[in-house]
Amino acid sequence: MTKGYKSILAICLVQFAVMLSGCGSKPTEDEPISSTNAAADSNISVQVVDKQGYEEVIAKHRGKVVLVDFWSTSCEPCKRQFPHTVEMSHEYADQGFVVVSVSLDEPENDELVLMHLRDWNADFDNLISQFGESVESMEAFDISGAIPYYKLYDRDGRLRPFPETDPYYEQFLPENVERHVKTVLGER
Repeated sequence: MTKGYKSILAICLVQFAVMLSGCGSKPTEDEPISSTNAAADSNISVQVVDKQGYEEVIAKHRGKVVLVDFWSTSCEPCKRQFPHTVEMSHEYADQGFVVVSVSLDEPENDELVLMHLRDWNADFDNLISQFGESVESMEAFDISGAIPYYKLYDRDGRLRPFPETDPYYEQFLPENVERHVKTVLGER
């Protein structure tokens, strides 16, 4: 599958999701959102961000290997794979590994996003794209395929592309994501 075709397919998938979910107003500030009915001991929250806010979160983790998991509550493969991301965040934390999640849900659906994050114990930086399920999110965060989509940054903050696979969808299978994480963690 060519890169151009993958981009068109991703855009079509996002547009379809937008059509199903409807569009609403978007928050304009990069503020954490927390649930009013959350458990008192829950430290899991989400922050609505644009590209700059995202880059600031990545930059604060410089010196660590950072995996970014782009997902959505309407994406079944995302929800199946996200618990593996959480497991890796706990398993490799002592090796200088952190996870950042970016939900492509509409920002006003923050309660649904938080429900999933709390169910999974996603106790790391959790973001929601201010652009929601739109093509703008795909463009702002340089997502060149369908979600779930992952990015990996090394300790110097450099983006480390995942090895391409054939078929394309195997590129981001949990075992391939973990293999790439372990490779970059092993570099000093």
